Amino acid sequence: MTAVARIEAMPDVVEPSDELQALTRNVQRTFSEIIEQIPYLPEELQLAVTNIEDPSALSHLIAGAPLPGWLGFADLDALAPARLLPRA
Repeated sequence: MTAVARIEAMPDVVEPSDELQALTRNVQRTFSEIIEQIPYLPEELQLAVTNIEDPSALSHLIAGAPLPGWLGFADLDALAPARLLPRA
């Protein structure tokens, strides 16, 4: 039996806000710290992360980064937006 799926590309919807800008800066800073700890990642990746202002483009760059296997989802969980927000 062959499974068939219909998929449709969905556009990234970004609603600019001060909170989103703060989250983007926190992700940039945290991922830059991760890059510094991995010697085989090029400095250009850190520059790219620092210079990207669009949150969607930043998330795509991070998702495609060649991270080592020992850096698991638990480590990347630190980049989750909910964890980057100040506690109310």
